[in-house]
Amino acid sequence: MSRSTPLPSDLQDAPFAVSVARRMGVSESRLRASDLEVPFHGIRRSRLAPVAEPDTDDERAQQRFHALLRDCASFQRREGRSVIFSHVTAARLFRMPLPWRLETRRFLDVAALTPDHAPQGAGIIGHRLTRGAYILSTSAGFAVPAPLRVWAQLAPLLSVDELVVVGDHLVRRKQPFTSFDELVETVAGWRRLRGIRKLRLAALSVRSGTDSAAESRMRLALTRAGLPEPVIGFTVYDRDGCFVGTPDLAYLDERVALEYEGEIHRVDSRTFRSDIERRERFQDADWRHIRVTRDHLTRPHTLVDRVGFALAQRRRIPPPIR
Repeated sequence: MSRSTPLPSDLQDAPFAVSVARRMGVSESRLRASDLEVPFHGIRRSRLAPVAEPDTDDERAQQRFHALLRDCASFQRREGRSVIFSHVTAARLFRMPLPWRLETRRFLDVAALTPDHAPQGAGIIGHRLTRGAYILSTSAGFAVPAPLRVWAQLAPLLSVDELVVVGDHLVRRKQPFTSFDELVETVAGWRRLRGIRKLRLAALSVRSGTDSAAESRMRLALTRAGLPEPVIGFTVYDRDGCFVGTPDLAYLDERVALEYEGEIHRVDSRTFRSDIERRERFQDADWRHIRVTRDHLTRPHTLVDRVGFALAQRRRIPPPIR
């Protein structure tokens, strides 16, 4: 059976076990053909056709997410049963905002409940979870620990500020995973947990009502530099009571608004035109409107300087000193 020979229909649209394919008459040479790949020992799946490089970060993130789903499905097919994905893998299945070093990690975190042993094998990191302490949830069709437990599992791997960003995501404005009060109460009740000190510090800085990880990183960059904490989700109206906008962050007394602009603001002409009109509405309402990009978060001192001087101009306060 050569590469040009179609696989049996039952094997064409999903990962399949080599043992199953052999029983269906698929030859060894066909199983080694270049249109198939080996995600895990004993498993084959069709190799995806090359696609164009995505234009935006959101599209690249979506591509990575689909690759993760394929890997999880492939491993589950190898096991022949439902498995528990935990730690970084579970966080990615929940679409939690992770730093690049973890977002792009290819290993899968796979867990077993006591008294079972931690899974082992190439391409996975095995974990052992205490039975009874873990309420299992479902994300993207796979078994995972509940979101707050996944947040706790990330504590040894993330900094305090990185944990804050994930915590904000859990209590975000749209479709939150949990409430702010439940997050705080749960952390207070945890004992002898790896990274518990970092989690408790992070809980002090978690804020509900956010819309994006970039918004959280903006807020942390400003407050860690000693600037006042901005307000999240404040709606601005002009003197006539007409709606102006709801910036990501706002300093109310100084009337300074901050908004993060992702790549869609650059590549989409309609969004670009809307941004110009939006900025003019803020100016007409006597608000200082500061646009923040990814470069500002990469070099946060530039953001701190811009906001600090804006506040100084509007309120006559000294700019920050670094």
